[in-house]
Amino acid sequence: MIIAVASGKGGTGKTTVTSSLAWVWDRKVTAVDLDVEEPNLHLFLKPEILGREVATIEVPVADESKCTACRACADLCQFKAISVLGSVLLTFPEMCHGCGGCIAVCPEKALSSGTRELGEILWGRAAGRIGFYMGRLRVGEAMSPPLMRAVMAKLAPAAANAPTDILIDAPPGTSCPAINAVLPSDAIVLVTEPTPFGNHDFRLAHAAFSPLKKPMAVIINRAGLGDRSVYEYCHSEHLPILAEIPFDRRLAEAYSRGRVVAEALPEMNKVFTELVFRPNPSGRRRSMPEIVVISGKGGTGKTSLTAAFAHLAEAAIICDLDVDAPDLHLILQPEVETREDFFSGHEAVIDPAGCTRCGLCEEICRYQAVISTSDGFSINPLKCEGCKVCVHFCPAQTIRFPERHCGRWFISRTRFGPLVHAQLFPGAENSGRLVALLRQKARELAAQTGRALILSDGSPGIGCPVISSLTGTDAAVLVTEPTPSGLHDLQRVADLCRHFTIPIGVIVNKADLNPETTEAVHRWCAVENADFLGALPYDPAVTEAMVRRQAVTEFSDNGLSAPIRIVWSKIIELMQRPRSPRAAIKAAPVK
Repeated sequence: MIIAVASGKGGTGKTTVTSSLAWVWDRKVTAVDLDVEEPNLHLFLKPEILGREVATIEVPVADESKCTACRACADLCQFKAISVLGSVLLTFPEMCHGCGGCIAVCPEKALSSGTRELGEILWGRAAGRIGFYMGRLRVGEAMSPPLMRAVMAKLAPAAANAPTDILIDAPPGTSCPAINAVLPSDAIVLVTEPTPFGNHDFRLAHAAFSPLKKPMAVIINRAGLGDRSVYEYCHSEHLPILAEIPFDRRLAEAYSRGRVVAEALPEMNKVFTELVFRPNPSGRRRSMPEIVVISGKGGTGKTSLTAAFAHLAEAAIICDLDVDAPDLHLILQPEVETREDFFSGHEAVIDPAGCTRCGLCEEICRYQAVISTSDGFSINPLKCEGCKVCVHFCPAQTIRFPERHCGRWFISRTRFGPLVHAQLFPGAENSGRLVALLRQKARELAAQTGRALILSDGSPGIGCPVISSLTGTDAAVLVTEPTPSGLHDLQRVADLCRHFTIPIGVIVNKADLNPETTEAVHRWCAVENADFLGALPYDPAVTEAMVRRQAVTEFSDNGLSAPIRIVWSKIIELMQRPRSPRAAIKAAPVK
């Protein structure tokens, strides 16, 4: 996850926010200073610099002995970095953007590749645990975006080998450097202040970044100063306010001494620590928490419990990720507001009019998807894997390869809040991609509406859709039952959660049917550092509520409702518990 901390005007506290967030971040994080013209983040994090290198950009070098003054290079260059005066070829390296077009277009090869120094890239580690990268623009260099891109390119291999969250300290303003800084991000945190300058430039920044279609939210610095204009704008534009940093002289004094305010002042440490665990625009843990309810085997009561949790949750986005056989809508009775087709992958279609019946497609298809009949050849769409081999080798070029229409997805209104759901067509593939799309839409909707939680009903099993449901989520609630198949599948899905280091909590449904096995699950949770969230008794009210299309907690306040409410409170605790680093789940056989 990449979060850019940006602003309109300078001096609003971007670096204060970035350094403090990095200081309290609960898992692997890298702070990146892309304010390359005036980098300041290192002054506060005080990293140990472990390496540095000069960043350059490609510029043309002329060989006048080969130049015929054809002007092809000068006519192509949009930046006036090369010119031909009479028979003289002139290059202006400081104006070159490094596109390489002039070198490629020169028919006489009179231009070769040279370099211009942009500045330097430095990297290291702060406080022994915070990764650090920064760029420092060479004095006299006019273009900062190439150096900013070089910093991110330098970081990319390290981030790929050791995945890390990334916090970008962006330059102020709304021009090209600011846009380039936020482009790699998944979400943008805008830092402003409630002053006329702050309000004016904050609006400009919001307008500049809005076309990027990235989730945005706001931190108000120096709260208590000025008027309510910033707050009113946030309300009108549905921008969630993540935190308010008070107007306090002690913060200014800490800043003047180069101290991270989250480290210098305990009350500010609390503000930023809570900010890490509360909703913000990121779309993963740093934005709004995501909880997925899964089971391993089907029929454990996962969907009924998800409906009850949706009833108990406040300000949640509800998401049905069981796209193969979705049932949550049967209880929530949604009113569809958005309906879209889902296309994913391709399928081969033979044009019978152009087919020469050579049979090569049938011969090379490894999936037995080509059907031979007396009328020629056709493709069985249920068997076609979309590999394109037949399309490529067809000598008559009569096999089309259109996108595959796999299903539909919806955004609906329910009595418990917005529901994001879908229906995969029978026999269609790419359920994992559809699940990923639903989660993306849920995050966008949460950011737009300011809702504080994404609650998802996952698929049974441990395959592609479940993996897509789990990756990047904050906690998995595993619903099982005290039966041999329930225990077997609990262990397998716990193994999957362990693979993705997802914290888990376990609910035993219909627990009183086999108290001994329920107790075995309880012991297993204690050994394996999994939260035992509760044991729910068998209750016919669950089925009665389902028949009436109600959540069981909505159907009755008696019986099962009370223990479900207790379980829900434990889920909230699980979701909000700091984990540094995340507890790995070790799955072992239940004994």
